[in-house]
Amino acid sequence: MKHYLRKFIAVSAVALTMITALPAGIGTSELITPITAAAATITSGQIGIEYKVSDEVTLYFYPDMENHHMEVWGSKITGDNVEVNIPDTFTYNGEEFTVTAIRPHAFYNQTNLGSIRGSSEHITSIGQGAFYGCTNLTDLYINNRGGYSSVEYIGPCAFEGCSSLLSLGFASYTDEIGAHAFWGCTSLYNIYLYDIKTLGNAAFYNCSGADTIELSRSEELSRIPDHAFWGCSSAKEIHLPENIYEIGVQSFAGCTNFTTVNIPDNVTTIGSAAFMSCDSLRNVLMSDSIISVGDHAFFLCPNMKYFVSKNPNAFLGDYSVGWHLLDNGMPVANDDFVVWSTGNGRVKNYAANNGLTYHDISDAASLASTRYKNYEWAKSNNASAWGSNNKYYFGTYHNPYANGYINKQFKGICNGLAVISALTSQGYLSVSDYAPLFDRIKDISAGDTMPSFVKSYATTVWANSDVYLDDYNTEWSTNHFGKEMMKYAENITYGADAAIFVIDGTFDKAGHAMVCFGLEFKDYASDKNTAKWNGWDARFLIYDVNRPSHSSYDYCYVNFSDGSWYCKRYLDYGYDTSKNHISMTHSYDKMVSRSNMTPDEFFDAIRYNNS
Repeated sequence: MKHYLRKFIAVSAVALTMITALPAGIGTSELITPITAAAATITSGQIGIEYKVSDEVTLYFYPDMENHHMEVWGSKITGDNVEVNIPDTFTYNGEEFTVTAIRPHAFYNQTNLGSIRGSSEHITSIGQGAFYGCTNLTDLYINNRGGYSSVEYIGPCAFEGCSSLLSLGFASYTDEIGAHAFWGCTSLYNIYLYDIKTLGNAAFYNCSGADTIELSRSEELSRIPDHAFWGCSSAKEIHLPENIYEIGVQSFAGCTNFTTVNIPDNVTTIGSAAFMSCDSLRNVLMSDSIISVGDHAFFLCPNMKYFVSKNPNAFLGDYSVGWHLLDNGMPVANDDFVVWSTGNGRVKNYAANNGLTYHDISDAASLASTRYKNYEWAKSNNASAWGSNNKYYFGTYHNPYANGYINKQFKGICNGLAVISALTSQGYLSVSDYAPLFDRIKDISAGDTMPSFVKSYATTVWANSDVYLDDYNTEWSTNHFGKEMMKYAENITYGADAAIFVIDGTFDKAGHAMVCFGLEFKDYASDKNTAKWNGWDARFLIYDVNRPSHSSYDYCYVNFSDGSWYCKRYLDYGYDTSKNHISMTHSYDKMVSRSNMTPDEFFDAIRYNNS
């Protein structure tokens, strides 16, 4: 589909703006001399007050006489990968001026430029095309004040084509970033925008090297513009701010590497092809306010298996969800795709008209419960079943994944069982990968019939998982149930990855782990009118991997307004729910977090050693 994901926005030719009015006391010969390129020299912008930085670098300034400000207006650079130092202040005619801006095109096409350094800490504006085409620019350091960059505005095309630019430290707290500002900055390794208020179309188009797009702290950003992050193919994480109401056309199309996106609750509109060709996308945590999903919005997302709309009359455009392409280029509906909603509105009609499976949200809890029944462990969590002389049971083939904790006293392997259960239920592992004699987890029995490989595998996973939880839990020490976690748990009910639910999982206490397979809202519960719901808004649907059960006695209830919660079974065990920590994450990431291995590398090693 590269013919569909074509470049929709043409790059405009950049015209140099000439000054028409000069400050008093400055001659025309000092300012408006047209630039002519010398053989081994690259010159940009316009000539103004000359400032010779070094033998290789000359900068030209334009003064604001009234405010005693100077702006970088042009440049002349000789050499390769030259470092340019922009001063914070500049003395002219015996008076001190503060450097406050880099004007449009000041370093336009300066392929000799390697980096910007210096003491400049009052620059608030970087103009249109200021560094356009600086293909060797690796970093630009604008000295900060109080930990924050002073740059408030980055103009259109300011860094377009800066294919060697590595980071955006100077732009993290910028108010406005113009259209095409970082188009084609393919070496950027992350995009962190903390206070952005306005973002232009295609601002980060084809920034294919960025592994993270972090916008969640930009509370005043109201929409993600068209093509904003098109082709950011390395991005593994995308975090959006809560206040956006619209996700624009092709805004994340071709972002092939991220698996989950949380659509904030205020979003009402998702534009055409917004997430098209997001090859790895599995889980879309959908806004409760969605009104319209444009044509092709989630087209060609082969790992996306379901779509949820709590608005039964939301508009779903042509090929918006549940479609892929045949080899001959014809679109075809996914056989195993499920559309979830309520009632008999537009969403249900979309499923029927496109041959997609439709489920009602009110049936989600019971369907989820059935889906996970084969992944329970019919064995006790004790040292006699899993330990060796009251120590962890590690086979020699698993020592590399034990993270140095082989000699710790055995305290249980609850997390390990939960991790394996979640991995297997979602297809990351098959039972035969770690228990060759069995087809289902629930058939693996205690005692001598259990292969040593299973013991070693489970205890190794537990060691990695539980130690990692000590770090992860601090995030939830004051807010046990974050919004994103709640949404994630809810969508597990519809078909997302199972998650690990840990009660009091700290470094010195193994805690108790279950597999969470969803979040059921009171409004959709069959027993919503019973007393057990008094004061609670939703309940986590879980199963205890050591005590196979799906009874309501095992459910954990939560109040959305204050984050309070309780699980009756664990209160009976003496757990203090006011001090509990909750861990919900992709379990395969958790398992390898301390081993410095990717999930695929870990699984390949397990399978290889098993053979």
